[in-house]
Amino acid sequence: MTKLMDCVEALQKRKAALVQTIFEEYNNATNNTMLVTDYNFLLDTLPQGVVNDLHEAVKSAVAVGFVKECSDAYIDCRREFLEECLARLLELDTVKIDHPNTLPTPYFMVKRWAETCNVAFKILFPFERRLCDRVFFWLRSVSDVCFANICRESTTQLLNFADAFTSTLFCDSLTMFLVMEAITIQNNLREAIEGFYTEVKNIIFRSKKAKFVFPNGGIHPLTMDVLAYVELFCKKSEPFLQNYVQGSDRAGTSFSFSVEMVSMLKILERKLRTKSKNYKDPALCYFFMMINRRYIQNFVKQRHFVTHLCNDWVQNNTQKAEENLELYYKSSWNMVVDYLKLYNDESLVPPVPAESMKEKLILFNSHFRKICTLQSTWFVGKEQLRKEIITSVENMLLPAYGNFIGKFHNVLAADAYEYIEYGMFDIQARLNGLFRGSMN
Repeated sequence: MTKLMDCVEALQKRKAALVQTIFEEYNNATNNTMLVTDYNFLLDTLPQGVVNDLHEAVKSAVAVGFVKECSDAYIDCRREFLEECLARLLELDTVKIDHPNTLPTPYFMVKRWAETCNVAFKILFPFERRLCDRVFFWLRSVSDVCFANICRESTTQLLNFADAFTSTLFCDSLTMFLVMEAITIQNNLREAIEGFYTEVKNIIFRSKKAKFVFPNGGIHPLTMDVLAYVELFCKKSEPFLQNYVQGSDRAGTSFSFSVEMVSMLKILERKLRTKSKNYKDPALCYFFMMINRRYIQNFVKQRHFVTHLCNDWVQNNTQKAEENLELYYKSSWNMVVDYLKLYNDESLVPPVPAESMKEKLILFNSHFRKICTLQSTWFVGKEQLRKEIITSVENMLLPAYGNFIGKFHNVLAADAYEYIEYGMFDIQARLNGLFRGSMN
């Protein structure tokens, strides 16, 4: 991390030169057209060693688990650069965007805003995209998230700036051309968002992670990647999407935030079903689908994203997760519980022969030990989800085992201890060892 921060600082030292380059190009522009149309010119102004050193530092830090720290440091650095560029272009040191009465003449402000958007979307943002890809080129999902977080606040700043003065301006036909220019920019942004959705779907289909299957189940990396995109859109881009993109539906476009979210999740579901078929153990197949569905369910619920998804999808995913859970029980734990059943009414009238109960307990001990040994190698990376599944197994197994052992004591008296391998606390201890990926 020390090496990484040194490299980030080296990149920061180039900030002033980059800002000045952008500002000079802006001042040299004529007829609202930037002289520079190839955003690579900005990347070329950076010494190659600075970018390469940053890439190597990030790669080393990620290798030892500092993904979030790397992302945060990089995002802070590049976000500051963008904010300074936009502030100078918009002359925010002399303008208070939250107080329309303090704004300069309407034409000047609209012209300045349109030119700044031109710089941002044609040069600055593409430059940041290319730089992210250079620094994180082997981690596409991290690169995407960093880029989105870097540009999000600047995009919001531009939109808020427009909101501050448009409410008091466009009141006559003479300014309608400005409205049309704003609509054009809005449509371009909408098309960019739609393009991003398409690209995300392509990433899901092309992803090497989609071809990988953990031998011990687990939450698939593709699940976490797709949900990272969902979080990015729901949490980071919600105001923009609601106010500027979905509002364009009135113009006849078919873009729908909710529909696109559901579409991505359905693609993910199909991929997961395909992956689950690679497991030879039916219980592991159902377990894999169940924990991925439960992870999605908890993710959406905890982050309050349910309102962004249609009710049918939420209910359907919950129902399928419960079905997978039941099938997981049926193919593993149900058989173990069956050994604890005496009669249908589980009564001792007529008395259950002691030999029959001994045989059932021996079979229970053997199968319980075998399942615990196997499923301790299965893996659930999220502790809360792991505990939820263990609790559901406990609720199924412990009452039946306690009932059986109580009756077993009644029948065999002191001889019962010779056959009882597990006490209630022993059962709980073995269950608490499940899904840790242990090879013991």
